[in-house]
Amino acid sequence: MVTVNRFEDPLTTENGYLVADGTGGIVIDPGQGEEIVKFLKDQKIYLDSIILTHEHCDHMAGLGALKSAFPDTPVIASQACSRNLSDTKLNMSGRMDLYLLFLNKQAAKQKYPKIVYGRTEIEIAENSELFWRNHKLEFTLLPGHTPGSMGILLDGEHFFSGDYLIRDQKTITRFPGGDETVYEQVTRPFLKKLKKQTHIWPGHGTDYIWEGV
Repeated sequence: MVTVNRFEDPLTTENGYLVADGTGGIVIDPGQGEEIVKFLKDQKIYLDSIILTHEHCDHMAGLGALKSAFPDTPVIASQACSRNLSDTKLNMSGRMDLYLLFLNKQAAKQKYPKIVYGRTEIEIAENSELFWRNHKLEFTLLPGHTPGSMGILLDGEHFFSGDYLIRDQKTITRFPGGDETVYEQVTRPFLKKLKKQTHIWPGHGTDYIWEGV
């Protein structure tokens, strides 16, 4: 049985998740690196892999801290996400100050750093599956919010949706690389078909049980 621990970045409200099963775990969207590293070490959990739902900086800002602490742990992302991690326009780190001003109605006390990360060790080029400690992970490419967005379904019960299915919020497709048309053609139909009672773990806000649309 897995446990899911949520780590919220107070600046961007981003949710990072640690999914653990016994002494092993995977981290999804590490916005908070140092806090997750401390938790892993305190709980004596070995980090098996790091997975990104998409390339935006608030979802991968903690990669450096995690890779420094666990250098042999592979990072998994879609091929497009992996390619875009080094582009400060597409990963939004070059524009995060402006977004935070819009979000919080006031300028942040510190300037948001530009974040550049190289290509990931494992790239997902098509919808696929991966087995981890007797658990099944299903990766589905879901472009629209970003070119590299990807949904992660764990054991058919837990869906890590990135910046889709955020409660009471419309999907944003206006950021660089976003595409409303491809969202409507590819991603929205998939999300509408999610099984009812699936546990949704979104990139921002609280988790909830999917009741369909």
